Amino acid sequence: MDISSFLKALDIRGRSAATVCLAAVALYVMADREIFHLQDLPAWTRGVYVVVAIAALAISASKFWDWSDAQLSTRRKERAEKKALEDQRAEVIGFLESISDTEREILSYLVQKNQQSFVCSEESAVVATLVHKHLVVAAKDGPFDMDAWPHMVPNHVWQELQRRKDEFNTAGLQEAPPWHEEQERYVD
Repeated sequence: MDISSFLKALDIRGRSAATVCLAAVALYVMADREIFHLQDLPAWTRGVYVVVAIAALAISASKFWDWSDAQLSTRRKERAEKKALEDQRAEVIGFLESISDTEREILSYLVQKNQQSFVCSEESAVVATLVHKHLVVAAKDGPFDMDAWPHMVPNHVWQELQRRKDEFNTAGLQEAPPWHEEQERYVD
């Protein structure tokens, strides 16, 4: 919250109103103190200065209120987004702590290959558990082959996997992805 963002929020009308307000107050003070030649003006002009100053002050106050409300809303939104990300990360960490060995193989394979998206059978049971745990997202629909359905590790999960890269670094990297082995087991 700096003065430049406040002045931008005031826009032309608000700045003009603030200027008129200050000018009216200055003229009223100068007339009251009998500065310069303003004492020659009719007495009713002081009332006009007051009315103009109040109107301009009201416009400026309205603009200030809008600006401060926008600043507070932005801060609330930023706090809510930060909290949501923290909650999301906590959920991901919880799921990563409880994954099975087969699920760990799949995620390890993706991390080692630096591959955030992959295709596999839509009916893969292990990948379905990863989808259920929100560690992997499957494409909603489209002209995809059932045996080559697109899946992706969401960005917030991928970032956590990158932080924990050492945990997902297994010695023997397979050439074929782990979900292909599962498919082959069920094929007669």
